[in-house]
Amino acid sequence: MISDNDRRFYVGASDSKWVITPNHNTKTWQEKWLVKLGVAEQEDNGNVYTQAGTRWEHPILEKYAQEIGIEINKDKQIILEDKMLRVNYDGDDGLNIYEVKTHKAANTFEVTPYIDAQCQTQMYVWQEAQEDFGKLYVLSYALEDRDYSNMNPTADDVDFNRIKVHKVKYSKRKAKHFLEGLDPLLPSLKEAKEKADAKE
Repeated sequence: MISDNDRRFYVGASDSKWVITPNHNTKTWQEKWLVKLGVAEQEDNGNVYTQAGTRWEHPILEKYAQEIGIEINKDKQIILEDKMLRVNYDGDDGLNIYEVKTHKAANTFEVTPYIDAQCQTQMYVWQEAQEDFGKLYVLSYALEDRDYSNMNPTADDVDFNRIKVHKVKYSKRKAKHFLEGLDPLLPSLKEAKEKADAKE
């Protein structure tokens, strides 16, 4: 997984709902905005569930690739400087994108509007930067109680039968909506980055 947690100046795919949701006056939105401008530090280190999801990400991709018989690249990052977009990809095979999502075994997984927005941004940025694009697949995986205590999981620990594949269809309309929300944020992000770069 990509270890750089610097959230300053750029918008990532996980920020997509934050961009398109018109709650600019809320405390949560403003706190995130201050992080983006480099004024405040990112304080969220995740919880036991998100940390476990990070640990299991690579093993799940590796198990899926082994069983399907494909090669999956991990941790690709694409930056679109003109749109201040910095998007990280869990995995890809050069054509298709794979996004890993873990969840509690007791819960049913679904592609929520938050996940869909994230995926739409990933697909948009990919197509802007890459010649070829196939599909985006969310690989959901149900973590059982014992999995959360595994601090160093490998592909051998992954139960392939628990990997569920969800195809997300690209929507030009949703991408356009995201870009419309992003556009008014760009001048401030670019100015903040330019000032930070000048100090270095």
